[in-house]
Amino acid sequence: MWYISPQEAVKLIRESGLKLTEAAKRLNIPSKTLKNWIYRDPAKDVGHA
Repeated sequence: MWYISPQEAVKLIRESGLKLTEAAKRLNIPSKTLKNWIYRDPAKDVGHA
């Protein structure tokens, strides 16, 4: 079994262009979990004034 960190999962979805549900399915994690990780990602505010 492998583990992906929240940061790695968010990076994957942002760089791949996958929809949230598809990325969650590929990562084998609940889509709600991935949605929460994206919402809490501090990098989401970088570059937005």
